[in-house]
Amino acid sequence: MDINKYKSFLRKFKNGDIEMVIGTEETVRGLDFSFVGTLYLTEVPRDGIEYLHLAGRVGRMGREGEVVVLIGGEKQDRDAGRLERMYKKNDITNIKINNNDKLY
Repeated sequence: MDINKYKSFLRKFKNGDIEMVIGTEETVRGLDFSFVGTLYLTEVPRDGIEYLHLAGRVGRMGREGEVVVLIGGEKQDRDAGRLERMYKKNDITNIKINNNDKLY
């Protein structure tokens, strides 16, 4: 995306003209909007530092935020274990796990 389109996107998002953004890690890197309340990750972050960096995009300015990591398929058990170890190692608390095999 060229810089002018990106600036237009940022302006529309900040003004509320765009309600949801689906993009890569590069899309959210550096965004600082206090109104963003939920971040959905489609991949398990490489490590706790990356997780905390991404999670820092939500719940800013004293507001609560939520990070949802979507995992499933063949790698579900492995990814769930990686997340659990990452949370423990980095003292990430207030975690809710919904392990529902019936989600599609």
